[in-house]
Amino acid sequence: MQVNKRSSCAWSPEACREQIRTFLADDAWIFPRFGRVKASTLHRVFDPRRIMADNPTALKGSCSEFLGLFGLLRHWIEVEAPGDEELLPSKRSFAKLCSIIDLLLHVKRGVVRSADAVELLAADSSEFLRLHKDAWVYR
Repeated sequence: MQVNKRSSCAWSPEACREQIRTFLADDAWIFPRFGRVKASTLHRVFDPRRIMADNPTALKGSCSEFLGLFGLLRHWIEVEAPGDEELLPSKRSFAKLCSIIDLLLHVKRGVVRSADAVELLAADSSEFLRLHKDAWVYR
């Protein structure tokens, strides 16, 4: 798999959707045997046929697909997405959202007790909202 440190993604929804779809569809990905078939088709979430007419920037997929994509999208943002200064607030917001999803998955799997996660979730949620506002409100 070729890793491009300086992505050509122009950050238009269409360009990003296609770049992510191509990245995820690469045959070099090796998924665990138990979820190999499902994981190898996750790129279809970014297929042009799944674009909603009333909201072309939205993604259409199942909760299971999005949970499966979660780690792969995080990897794409960290490795492939451009390192432009103007994108740093968006990347920080996304990273905080990822930490919230990680926490929820840890609670679901029994790694963290839900009673222990309450304060962490409250703090992370507040921080995410602040970062999200910084990233998107003033654009």
